[in-house]
Amino acid sequence: MTFLDKNVCVCCCFCYPSNKGAGAGSTPMILTIGDLFKLIIPIGWSMVAFAAFLAYIISPIVTRGDTPRWGSAILVLFNSLSAIGLSICIYNFHRKTSSYGIEDECDSDNDSNNNENDNEDGGQQQQQQQQQQDVTKQRRSQWIQFIRIHTILSILFCFISIILIIFFGIFASNLNMCAHVSCGADVGWSCITLGISIVWLFITYLGYKSYSKITSSTHTNNGSGNNNNNTENENENEAGLEL
Repeated sequence: MTFLDKNVCVCCCFCYPSNKGAGAGSTPMILTIGDLFKLIIPIGWSMVAFAAFLAYIISPIVTRGDTPRWGSAILVLFNSLSAIGLSICIYNFHRKTSSYGIEDECDSDNDSNNNENDNEDGGQQQQQQQQQQDVTKQRRSQWIQFIRIHTILSILFCFISIILIIFFGIFASNLNMCAHVSCGADVGWSCITLGISIVWLFITYLGYKSYSKITSSTHTNNGSGNNNNNTENENENEAGLEL
């Protein structure tokens, strides 16, 4: 185990069922040192942007008695929301252990397939397998739904950011609608939001690739397990015919 793979936080989440089946408890949420390095930048930036949002609202009221600078505040808040979305995306799809435990449940599926013939109680084994398959389907469904949500939101943030860059870069100065003193700051904030949203979309894509790779390998292992069972049944039938 490397230094970055050391666990620094292990907590429980009762939102998702355990991959061990019903009554097995909650899903462990594990954070490693490497995960903290991945999360510290987007979380830190979201806090900085949110602090700027509060400053644009509170500072004019306290210092000059003016109305809050809503245009600047909304633009900065939009940037903070994109950083929050990226942080959640990294936490769910790009940690050492994913939130939904797809890796663990696939390992459990493979172990149950390998040990299927070693158990004498076929009925109990079949019931446990069915429960585990139901939990696996439920969690994979949650995984793919979460990927869709992140994909839609990240694309939406990218689209809005591009519109804001075009608006503040070309039209806002002529219309006297800059959110800051000059439109250059508005273009800068919009470009930062666009960059964060692109990274957000890329991390979501990595999560989808990981999901596809894990599920395809599980199907392959299940298929090889079924082929082995069929071969054993054929050998038993041939032995019976010879007798």
